[in-house]
Amino acid sequence: IPGSLNLPLRELTPRDADRLRSSGTVVVLGTGDHRGQQAYVRLTRVYCLENVLLMSGGVAEWAAAGGDVVQRRQ
Repeated sequence: IPGSLNLPLRELTPRDADRLRSSGTVVVLGTGDHRGQQAYVRLTRVYCLENVLLMSGGVAEWAAAGGDVVQRRQ
């Protein structure tokens, strides 16, 4: 996703949450496991972010909804 930040849940800090709070909408992309839901709960309940959207279908759901996707160069 252009302009996105890939931040694994285990690496999320209070400082990161402060940055996310001022960045606009935070989109959490899951892949069918529980990590997306865990990230959503942590961001909304622990860090009290209000601008969080969970897309449990991952990048495929984002793209199907019309979101831009950029392929990483190898």
